[in-house]
Amino acid sequence: MKLRLPQVVLLALLNFLLLAALHGSEQAALPASIPGQVGPSSNSADWPMYGHDWSRTNYNPAEKTINASNVSQLVSRWQSPDLGSNGTPPSGAPSVANGKVYVGSSRSSGDNFFAFDAATGAQAWTANVGYKSDCFNVGIGSTSAISGATLVVGGGDAAYYGLNANSGARLWRNAMNVGSSGFAWTSPLLANGKAYVGIASRCDNPSVRGEVRALDLQNGSQSATQYFVPAGKAGGGIWNSPALSPDGGTLIVATGEDFAGYNGPYNRAIVSLDSRTLEIKQSHQQGSLNQDADFGTTPIVFSDNQKRILVGANHKDGVFYAYALNNINGGPIWSRQIGVAVGMMAAYDPTFGDGGTLFIQGGGARLYAVDPATGKDRWPDVGVGGQDNMAVANGVIYLNEEGALKALDESNGRLLRTITPVRSGASNSGVAISNGVIYWLSGNYLNAWGLPGGAPAPPALPGTGTQMFPQTGKSVSGIFLDYWKTHGGLPQQGYPISDL
Repeated sequence: MKLRLPQVVLLALLNFLLLAALHGSEQAALPASIPGQVGPSSNSADWPMYGHDWSRTNYNPAEKTINASNVSQLVSRWQSPDLGSNGTPPSGAPSVANGKVYVGSSRSSGDNFFAFDAATGAQAWTANVGYKSDCFNVGIGSTSAISGATLVVGGGDAAYYGLNANSGARLWRNAMNVGSSGFAWTSPLLANGKAYVGIASRCDNPSVRGEVRALDLQNGSQSATQYFVPAGKAGGGIWNSPALSPDGGTLIVATGEDFAGYNGPYNRAIVSLDSRTLEIKQSHQQGSLNQDADFGTTPIVFSDNQKRILVGANHKDGVFYAYALNNINGGPIWSRQIGVAVGMMAAYDPTFGDGGTLFIQGGGARLYAVDPATGKDRWPDVGVGGQDNMAVANGVIYLNEEGALKALDESNGRLLRTITPVRSGASNSGVAISNGVIYWLSGNYLNAWGLPGGAPAPPALPGTGTQMFPQTGKSVSGIFLDYWKTHGGLPQQGYPISDL
């Protein structure tokens, strides 16, 4: 016998899911509240890539559980087993999607990439994505990105890997093929059916020819490429990760070093490219020749109170430069001397202050909160004690400072709490906040902290409760949400539930 949903229930579901769809589209319009911004994941509460989203904002708009008033109540949910090390802390941050947390290790043998159940910490699978590094003993320099059932990460052996996010099975491997010094520093950006990745070297020993590649997400084949120096030259490496414009049409990279005295226009530059063809659109160069003076952080795309789409990055000359995305050729619209903080990507919260607030880490372990339109202070800079990437959610700034998690009040920079987990250790990694849980690496261990009592239960659908149907083993809510995700809409009136 096929059970059919009565009209009153179906109408309630239609109303609820219509509201949910509208709400979901509003969430997708964030994470930077920039018009046209496309969300990184079907679940807006996930943290599925480096910097959370295409724009690399390090901001999760869907996090509403932890706030400045209850961060003092956080407790350990779980801690992973020892992930292993070769004496260097991991450099890749955790990514959260599909109910799992994904993270790499710096170990030099055995499996070095891991997936854990996000709620319980149970190990889901492990994989080997290669290892060979004589550059600070970094094993994996990349943070994984997940789209649907596909995960892409830079391996330790000068290659990018596509893995099945559910099982860890290898789908493809794209070798850099740039010589023995190639290294996959960048964290892939998944969009438009592609994985955008960068080509760079291990500690410029020697430098390689800088390049961006667009790889087919399903099979890893190369659909487009762009070099930043001529054939026969080296330099301009893409060791920081690419970012994408809100409409998905413009890729932005911060290029690396000049090499052997070559001073082309795309060394040490902010460069925008067509995301389909990788044709260069605009660029602007900063820094001096032969001084290792290139951009030192991944670009961040943000907005301001004039509704301009802006892009910025910190440079090794100690200056943060901000550009109008549609006029990079015209040079920065503002710049701010903050000191050198290599690898410390900025964060952007569109909800704090007029036009939002940009948070930037500078030299001397200082944190700056600035107006994105002018670079002027929102509040006086504060010392944070170390330098590691940050995350922002629900009024709280989180920093992984050498393995200890610091939580600061976004409104004034006041330190709310420092969490030092058991078996703590140094880290070169960032923070991910997802579904009311904070994930970060401390030494060789992945930590998950949240409020006591577990994650809050999702709201029930109106008029359905949690009634279970033996044909499926699921509730009405679960059935319809699954159907919605798969088909992009609802079944018609009288649809047999056993067919869902």
